[in-house]
Amino acid sequence: PPVRAQDWVPRSQLARVRGGEDHVVVTNANCGYVDLAVNLFLSMKKLGQSNLLVFAEDCAALESLVFALGPDHVVRPLRRPQDAPAADDREGSGPRDEAHVYNTAGFRNMTSSRPIYLSYLLLLGFDVLWQDSDSVPLQRPVASHVPRWAALSVVDDTSINSYEERGFPKNFYFCSCLLFLRACPENIWLLKRWRALLDMSRDSEDQAVFNKALQDVGHPLLFRGGGGLEAADDGAGDGAGHGSAPSAPGSSPAAGNGQTG
Repeated sequence: PPVRAQDWVPRSQLARVRGGEDHVVVTNANCGYVDLAVNLFLSMKKLGQSNLLVFAEDCAALESLVFALGPDHVVRPLRRPQDAPAADDREGSGPRDEAHVYNTAGFRNMTSSRPIYLSYLLLLGFDVLWQDSDSVPLQRPVASHVPRWAALSVVDDTSINSYEERGFPKNFYFCSCLLFLRACPENIWLLKRWRALLDMSRDSEDQAVFNKALQDVGHPLLFRGGGGLEAADDGAGDGAGHGSAPSAPGSSPAAGNGQTG
């Protein structure tokens, strides 16, 4: 039978995954991204962390991830597994190939599901670090680079994106691939707005929609992550594995309108 929403991720499972950490690291994977999710898990374990929760987007991913990571670290799709596409190992011949290609329907379905997962976990009272599966942590980003006052920490992406061409104010564009969110009303409202905008613009790039949501709601407890958070990126842009130190907390938070003060 389909998974009931209220039974989707039991608190007991989340508590086991979190272990002795103060947050859960969350990602998702369809059948085209299983190997990357497994690589993320193994990379975290090298840092002494195993608090990863992976939302499986289809039945092929579910089966492979449970085998590789163990059942506690995997969340099954809300829809029935038989409703999900079957995997096809022949490149260019089926869902496995389509699922990992940028901007295909399978790819957009995977990336646009982030606010749904994050909302669910935050409403259960768990702080969350979202990390895209195609990235590798070089250090513990939350412990090292997120100040205690910050409810939302994002990677400042203004230096490598033509944000003004996308209709955003100068110095206001953030990467949604690595997000730390504490369980608080401000983040619940942000995620609700992100979901609403995605529903209204199915063909839009979800990162641009995230920035629009952040601009709409503002965030008094936003921290612009610097090189420390970027060090966990996968090599895109100018900050993977190196870069400058994070901005000082006193100068980093956004003002109430979502722009830097």
